[in-house]
Amino acid sequence: MANDCEFKVGELVEYRAWYDGEGAWISVENQIGIVLEIIVITDTKLKHMDDDFTIYDIKVYWVTEGKTEIVPDLLLAEYGHEQVEFI
Repeated sequence: MANDCEFKVGELVEYRAWYDGEGAWISVENQIGIVLEIIVITDTKLKHMDDDFTIYDIKVYWVTEGKTEIVPDLLLAEYGHEQVEFI
């Protein structure tokens, strides 16, 4: 199980705001998702990396679109998270 992931199954999430490199911040409005599954990335090419560094994909059901998508955890934030983070 994904014990170190910052998300939990059933949690509400949204896309993080991001800087587009051209001088503007972009965010997706009114897209709320529910975490369905946490997927631990176990690629053999990553074996040389530090054991403390784990990469996750998150399976999300987007409520407003009625679609399921798998996205990297770095692209998501807890729903209602107001702080802008640099990633």
